[in-house]
Amino acid sequence: MMIRILPKLKRLEKEIGDKYRICIIDFEPCLYRTFGNGFNVEVSGCNTNNRKTKASLYLWFGEGISSIQVKSVHDIERTANAIDKAVEELYTYSQSLLEQGYNNRDKIFDMIWSNKHKPQNYEPKAKCIYDPLNDKENENE
Repeated sequence: MMIRILPKLKRLEKEIGDKYRICIIDFEPCLYRTFGNGFNVEVSGCNTNNRKTKASLYLWFGEGISSIQVKSVHDIERTANAIDKAVEELYTYSQSLLEQGYNNRDKIFDMIWSNKHKPQNYEPKAKCIYDPLNDKENENE
């Protein structure tokens, strides 16, 4: 199976800067950035000619098969500025998790599934579909 990387994605990679690279994730060419703190972000939905498609960002902890998805953000404009701004917010979020002691897979897994701990001063700035630290349905349990 040949996976095609469109010129639009290559241009976006150049515009957004050298912190990002193109990776194939789940058979889709995506932008990828590692934060160097155990967290990394996947930017999905940019390898398309459909102008209406928005980007989705996925914050991960760890690498490879043992990585765990921590948060997802959707409906981001497919511009270098919009993506980089949303990714920087995820970087700040990842740093807040580390400051709160969520520095390994087990602690992060427990945080996501117990939903009992919110990092101090956490306020989501982007539209989130899945945010385990801001899940209103489970607050009363």
